[in-house]
Amino acid sequence: MQRVVYGWLTCIICLLGYLPASGQGDMLIFPKRVVFEGRKNTEMVNLTNTGSDTATYHLSFIQMRMDENGRLEPITGPDTSSYFADPYIRYYPRIVTLAPQESQLIKLQTFKTGSLAPGEYRSHLYIRADPSHKPGEATGEDAQYIEEPGAISIRLIPMYGLTIPCIIRIGESTTSVTMSNLALERDSTSGSFFLKLDLHRHGNMSAYGHFFITHQAPDGTITTVARLKGIGVYTPGTLRRCKIRLSQSDSIDYSSGKLLAVYSAHEIRSVPIAQAELDLSH
Repeated sequence: MQRVVYGWLTCIICLLGYLPASGQGDMLIFPKRVVFEGRKNTEMVNLTNTGSDTATYHLSFIQMRMDENGRLEPITGPDTSSYFADPYIRYYPRIVTLAPQESQLIKLQTFKTGSLAPGEYRSHLYIRADPSHKPGEATGEDAQYIEEPGAISIRLIPMYGLTIPCIIRIGESTTSVTMSNLALERDSTSGSFFLKLDLHRHGNMSAYGHFFITHQAPDGTITTVARLKGIGVYTPGTLRRCKIRLSQSDSIDYSSGKLLAVYSAHEIRSVPIAQAELDLSH
């Protein structure tokens, strides 16, 4: 007799940037990043069920580490290089049931932070949706089967979740950012142009900002060729390797002129954290 073992496939979507709205698995959350600093000790996060069925969501904290390519990966073992925020954050409610298009405010509040050493503490709020399918009902792309020797199969049903970083900052920031290794790259298949660069974080706290890339032609004509929001370099990491797609048009010649990369604290170029140029004539 064949036995079927049911399991869950957890799909965690790590949201690094501050976007107006974003969702996965019929949920929407705003804002995408929470920072407690100075006298600020309370924040509200809005969770919306964008699906057509009533859904239940479970909230918890997890720890994540950013690699050099900007990917966030769960920390599964002891880690003495990072400071975690979840021991100092209360949140309520922890389980939310929402009807279609219904929203719920999640309250986060810091406590016992007065004795913390200066620096940055970070954990990620994980909002997990209960699966909408019962065992035996999922079909097509909703279910994955793993056949095992001895006529045992394992059924995996997607269970979607979103994470947002929750950051506590204590003391003055000494963080600064520099850029290096700017290079223009062209994809041999699509013909698309990319600007590659390394973003270096120095100091005691994470860096977070937005990229603005402009092309300056030999005649002085300046054209914005890329904007990229919400790029972070989280502690304890000090390096993030970036690859930014550039727009293409007949009026832009990437074989001449120069590219200016600006990393800005705000969604305007006038407040740069770091900037660098690449001469395209060489």
